[in-house]
Amino acid sequence: NTIYLGGGTPSLLTNQQIERIFNTIQRHYNTTNNTEVTIEANPDDLNKTKVKMLSLSPINRLSVGVQSFHNDDLNFLNRAHNSSQAISSIKNAQNKGFKNISIDLIYAIQTLSLEKWKKNLAYIKELELPHFSAYSLTVEKKTALYNFVKKGKVKPVNDNKVISHFKVLQEFAKKNNYNHYEISNLCKKGLESKHNSSYWSGDPYLGVGPSAHSYKDGVRSWNISNNTSYIKSIKKNVLPQTKEVLTNQNKFNEYILTSLRTKKGCDTNVLKNNFSSIDLAKIEEEIDRQLQEKTIQIKNTKLTLT
Repeated sequence: NTIYLGGGTPSLLTNQQIERIFNTIQRHYNTTNNTEVTIEANPDDLNKTKVKMLSLSPINRLSVGVQSFHNDDLNFLNRAHNSSQAISSIKNAQNKGFKNISIDLIYAIQTLSLEKWKKNLAYIKELELPHFSAYSLTVEKKTALYNFVKKGKVKPVNDNKVISHFKVLQEFAKKNNYNHYEISNLCKKGLESKHNSSYWSGDPYLGVGPSAHSYKDGVRSWNISNNTSYIKSIKKNVLPQTKEVLTNQNKFNEYILTSLRTKKGCDTNVLKNNFSSIDLAKIEEEIDRQLQEKTIQIKNTKLTLT
């Protein structure tokens, strides 16, 4: 149903490499004209030559790591591209017939004011993009940003800023007919990401390559992240991966976590039918408490965030 060439930076692949990957896929799987085929790309890679090459491949959807249309934000985030490259990469793709384009934006960046955030969203409308993802900046351990915050060189992310930017995002979506179908994902009608939606629905998927994750029948596996070790192992015909068998509690937690992120919400019938070993009386108490606090709402059997 879906193929996703994800980060690192798969847009660095040559035409021959992309062809080899898809020839291999075709030997083992059936794809159709409806198969959603996405590649992640950085704006600085999407020049006219690269976009033309991609347009001749089976790829029919682009996910572009724009992050911001303001140069000071991009400098702060240590991105290789600039604002004009971000815009030209999208226009290059559109000119070569790519209609299904998504971009990533980050809000609550220390350098991003509310007005600048509104301008970022205005570009979505101006460029007539059918899908975009908007993520709040998070400070991850073992990153340069984490060390800067720890040393006091950069201010930590401000919760009030996160909230105000998120409210502007919601207003923009409502005003411009974008379906806010998951906390961080928005699209025009019928153009939800099939690939990401399958993760949130608990569908099985196969991950190929270093660091790639797979999921099937309650078992999650992930490949070793080191490229050299991965290649050496594959040459010996050994798949270098770790497996985890999910307990019923794991599956329950993941269902709550992923379903409540989406507009479809969490189905109380699924909780009753699939998780009989969980203490549902306690869960019902928690649901009642959250309903009273108006953090969730219920319609028929579906729980959604307010």
